[in-house]
Order: sequence, then C-alpha cells, then structure tokens
Amino acid sequence: MKTRKKVAFLGLFLISACGPGADPLSNNGVCGNYPASSTSAYKVPWTVGTTQEIGQGNCSGFTHYGTSRYAYDIDMPIGTTIVAARAGTVIEVISNNSDGNGCGPGMANVVRIQHSDGTVAGYYHMTKNGPTVSVGASVTQGQTIGLSGNTGCSTAPHMHFEVSRSASSGADSTPVTFSNTATNNFGLQAGSSYTAL
Repeated sequence: MKTRKKVAFLGLFLISACGPGADPLSNNGVCGNYPASSTSAYKVPWTVGTTQEIGQGNCSGFTHYGTSRYAYDIDMPIGTTIVAARAGTVIEVISNNSDGNGCGPGMANVVRIQHSDGTVAGYYHMTKNGPTVSVGASVTQGQTIGLSGNTGCSTAPHMHFEVSRSASSGADSTPVTFSNTATNNFGLQAGSSYTAL
C-alpha cells in the first residue's frame, strides 16, 4: 500500500509540475538553462520606456509546455508597437487575418525572424495588416516590426513570443532572457510587469 501511494504521489507531482499535455518522462515541461540576463543577446520586444505585463510565462500548464515551453505571452492592447528582440532576417509574414478570428493553422498573424545563429524568433497574434516588415528584409534590434493584436488561438489581446532552435516546423523553443529590463535570470515571470530600458 505504501509503495502504491508513493507512485501515485510521484505521478501527480510530475503532471502538476510539467502541466497538462507535457511529457513528464522526457521533462518537456521543465524549464532551465537560462542565459544570464545581463549578457543576453535579446531585448524585450516592446518600445523603450514602456511597461508590459507577462500574462503567461514559461512552463505553464495552460499552453506553454512541450516544444513551446519557453514561450511568453505578453499582455498588450491591440495596436501596441512590437520591436525586434534581436537583429536578423524576416523569413515569414502573415498579415491578412482579422482580430478574433479563432483557432486554426495560419490563423495568427505573425512575423518570424531568423538570427545569425540559426534561431528564429516568432511574434504571434498581430492585428490585421499589423506586420510592418516583409520577407527577406534585414531588421535591427529594436526596430519596429508590427502591431500587436488578437488573431488566431488567442483568448485576449497579447503577443506570443518564443525563440525556436531552428526554422523547422515544430522546432523546440529555447530559453531566453532579456538584457534591457529588470534582472530576469529565470525568465520573465507571469503576473510581473517589466519596463524596457
């Protein structure tokens, strides 16, 4: 009896720690290996001098688990300026979807930017005609790339931001910190607000 209780408790702990949909055996919902924020190659993807709140952080039990475990949902009213977190080349733009259009493949307006190390930042849920860059364009860190919105699988206006290890579909996300805001050596935390410095 004691052994069964221990096994059941361990299973419950793993599921709650990793979130529903995560694979506890491969630790797909467990976060770690963050770079130091003071030397991070990334800056927060909003305008210097403004403050944004994190609605959902990394390894959440809601939607940030598995390959998207290092994603951030940044609460933003529709039309908020989004800037490039890092310099790179635009590899994908979707801009024709209307806010509140619902879930489905290709339903979120997005800008995806590939960096010099092969990683790719995705800026999702932009408003209709919100992206202000085109495929093939070179962008600098801090350059305006679009306006936030509420397209695709979005429960409220926000920007979903994540960095994938490569441009491949379904590539694993990677841990990201930001050098131009409060110390965030374990990533930006849900419920906390951060000012771009």
